[in-house]
Amino acid sequence: MVPMNDTPPPGPRIFSRGNVLWSVVLLTATAVSFIAGALTAKQIIIDRVNQYVHQPERLPEPITQLLQERLSLTDEQSDLVYKVFENRIDQYKQVERGVTWGANVLLDNIDRDIRAILDERQLAEWDAMFAGIRERWIPQRQ
Repeated sequence: MVPMNDTPPPGPRIFSRGNVLWSVVLLTATAVSFIAGALTAKQIIIDRVNQYVHQPERLPEPITQLLQERLSLTDEQSDLVYKVFENRIDQYKQVERGVTWGANVLLDNIDRDIRAILDERQLAEWDAMFAGIRERWIPQRQ
């Protein structure tokens, strides 16, 4: 039998000052790492966009690769898509972002040329993808 005035020994203190301080340090380090990663990713995206804006001749390759992956293009279709974007570079250079009409013409021409290359299944995916592209370029189509 245990006497009444004897209390069991205390267990480990979960919320001791050292544990709370250590937790705050780890959370702060995690938050700083997350913010630094997000800012780095943002800068990489901005640099990539600026690179393509100022050097549009580099644009056909990544666009062709993206469409080849998303639409399962054949090699022949990929070559034709590459040529479509390569042929539109001069028109792209002439379009200023603030000129809705010029951007509409450019996008309409690209859409028409790509649609001529794709089959029925690929057209459905292209329509959905291209609607998003048009919305990002020209939020309110006239």
